[in-house]
Amino acid sequence: MKIQLFALLLLLAANSIASALPPALQQIVDQALENSPEFAVEKLQHELSMLQLSINRRELLPGLSLSARTGTNRSSEYIQYSYSQSLSDSLSLQGSFQDYFTGTDSQGTLKLTSDLNTLFSDQLRKTYDLEREKRILSYKKTTESFKLEVIRSTYELVRQQNILTVRKESLEHWKNTFEYYQARFKIGAISKITMLNAEINFLEQENLFNQQTKSLSNTIESYKILIGFPLESTLEINSEISGEHFDWTDIPLQKSFDVQIREHELELIRIENRKKHLHRYGDFTFTSEYNRSSGEGAYSGTLGYTVDLGRNHPGLSDQATDLQLSIARRSLERAGLESHRQRLAYIAEYDYLKRNLDLSEKKLKSATESYEYAQLAIQKGMISSLDLQDAQQKLTNAQQDRLNANINFLLLKYEMIYAFGGEI
Repeated sequence: MKIQLFALLLLLAANSIASALPPALQQIVDQALENSPEFAVEKLQHELSMLQLSINRRELLPGLSLSARTGTNRSSEYIQYSYSQSLSDSLSLQGSFQDYFTGTDSQGTLKLTSDLNTLFSDQLRKTYDLEREKRILSYKKTTESFKLEVIRSTYELVRQQNILTVRKESLEHWKNTFEYYQARFKIGAISKITMLNAEINFLEQENLFNQQTKSLSNTIESYKILIGFPLESTLEINSEISGEHFDWTDIPLQKSFDVQIREHELELIRIENRKKHLHRYGDFTFTSEYNRSSGEGAYSGTLGYTVDLGRNHPGLSDQATDLQLSIARRSLERAGLESHRQRLAYIAEYDYLKRNLDLSEKKLKSATESYEYAQLAIQKGMISSLDLQDAQQKLTNAQQDRLNANINFLLLKYEMIYAFGGEI
């Protein structure tokens, strides 16, 4: 099994921000969402969370129970039905009926109980709906965060491969320089110290190349685990980099996931706060009951009021709820400020990286010309060995700077989409 990372495709940004991921990168992200062990845990936790919420929501469903009794006297044989239903926060309905197998009239009781404090409230359903939306938002945030992690790791893998290419090219340069100095030393054109310095530089570059080879190998193995790719399979990398730049103003500005989650948390606490405040001065209840026995029915109604003046008085509890409400408001405010700060930081980063792209391109062009000139000049005795070594090192640095500037700018697009509250 093989997978190819075509950097040319995965770094090629589409003009439309709505379809942010190029096909090759989309394929990698889809595989990671499907096979990643790390994300599999998140999916299972979300499924469990939603299942627990569904179980809790059963409180809104009617409860029905049946029982039958048979005695030595046939007249005592009957089936009993029991029914219960929470109609809202304030209304509950309960019923019990008995049907006899003989000609005895059925009998039963139907009771409707109302909490007058919350008569026109439907807070229970609102709480479930808000909690459900909050958990979906949390999972969406986790999903988008994981997708961004996969994209970062993919770009890092491409970066590491390109750095290895740069190291290999640099190693060839230093090898050629060493061989050139070695030949000149044999004919007595240069001193032994100059030749040995060239050898030391070559060996240092060989060591850097070996280190980068090891670093790339470790990166590949970690990347395989992240995206759920078999460790024993080959991961092929095409390290060519190309890309179309983007304009950050094309990215839609939406509420961040953190802000949306904090809004739901605040509303949930508000509901709980209102509910407790409604019961601050006691509980008013009204019970309507209908009884039927021996063919006759009777209605009755009861109005009740209870207040707790003892240690269960809600005063301290209300204060705690008010504090929770204040904390939730502050958390929402802080999330909004942090979201705004991140967006300003990304806009500043965009401006910096865009300028850095031009500078790195000019730097690479100059460094390339300088090295090509140094190669010719050293043979004519126009420059010293130190000048050639300096030109070689500057070319290597310029290649790495250009690589980093290109990848950082193209990666910034997905960072900004996530920070701006969008879906990658």
